[in-house]
Amino acid sequence: MEVYKNGSPYVDYIAHRIKGDVEGNVRQVLAISRQLYFEENIVPLIPYVSLLRYLDENSSMERVLGMAANERIARMGAIRLQIHGPELSTGLRAEADLFKKWGRQIILRNPKLKRSLKRHLKDYSFETVPFELDEKYLLKVDELNGSELHTRFP
Repeated sequence: MEVYKNGSPYVDYIAHRIKGDVEGNVRQVLAISRQLYFEENIVPLIPYVSLLRYLDENSSMERVLGMAANERIARMGAIRLQIHGPELSTGLRAEADLFKKWGRQIILRNPKLKRSLKRHLKDYSFETVPFELDEKYLLKVDELNGSELHTRFP
């Protein structure tokens, strides 16, 4: 039985803003990941979602620790970076800088951010591939996780 349509899937690091509405942003990341997996044959790498189970996004020290862990995991496992979300946050810029430093492919999934990413990356080229989240994946994430995602321990 062939599991993947076109042979081996890509393992892509999925970058998305988390700060602010942490629960809502994690919900978005999970839905994006589910859609990428089932519709685009991509294995999403989202280590920060599991890190949020035991690190506090609102603590600057724990945020730095989480970013260092993300970097290590991304370097080991991701071939490409996909940038999602409504804005190019500080964290997304830092992730783009890492993939640029490593000489890896960057894919921008929100064309509205093309100008600001181009300004940020200067001479480093990236691909823009529009992404539209299908609502059914948000509903499935809610069904799988209940009404709350529980990104924190009680």
